[in-house]
Formats: sequence, structure tokens, C-alpha cells
Amino acid sequence: MGTATAGTCRREGVTLPGQRDDTPGADMPANKLNDAEIEEALAGLDGWSREGDEIVREVQLADFVAAMGLITQIGILAERMNHHPTLTNTWNRVHIALSTHDVGSISDYDMRLAAEINERVG
Repeated sequence: MGTATAGTCRREGVTLPGQRDDTPGADMPANKLNDAEIEEALAGLDGWSREGDEIVREVQLADFVAAMGLITQIGILAERMNHHPTLTNTWNRVHIALSTHDVGSISDYDMRLAAEINERVG
């Protein structure tokens, strides 16, 4: 799990049919964050940590069905932002890794998506 190429990639101008990306700033390019900005942002994101050029979180749920439900919710959020995480599932656990391929590191998009995910999982 460690390369930016296995992380997220933002495609410009792609949304789900019948939907628009109403995420504030979604039409703007991703901004690569420096180490201090990353640490500051992570301080406000419960459960997330940095592993190289990614931020990661593992969530344990009640069972496999709940884990798949979370993956579906994350998928919808990610598609709306055109910013796609690496998701790994093992029975009731979901491992989430965010990185921005376009900047080769961690960006403001990763932090925004992490905050959105936290709203779903607490």
C-alpha cells in the first residue's frame, strides 16, 4: 500500500449521470500540502494517520455487510469529488488510503475526502 499510483486520481469534469459535484472548490486543482499542513490537518481528523505519501485509516464494523456498505458510501463520495481512494476490505474491516496522484503526494482533496468519510463513520 504505499505508492501514489495506487492511491487516488482526480479526473476533471466527470460526474455521475444526473449529478453534479457541489463540493466547494471541486472544480479547482488539488493543492499539495507540506509536512506542517499535513500534520495540522491530521490533528483534526480522528482515526487518520500518515504513511509516506498517503493518509490512512482502518475502520472496524459489525460484519462484512456493514463493511461493504461503508465502501459503497465512500465510493459515492469519492466519485462526486472525482477523487478515488484505495479501499481494502477484510471481512469487517475497511482500510482506506488517500493520496493525490496528480500532485504525487497528499493534497487538500485527501483531507476533504477524509473529513467526509469521518462524517459517515464517526
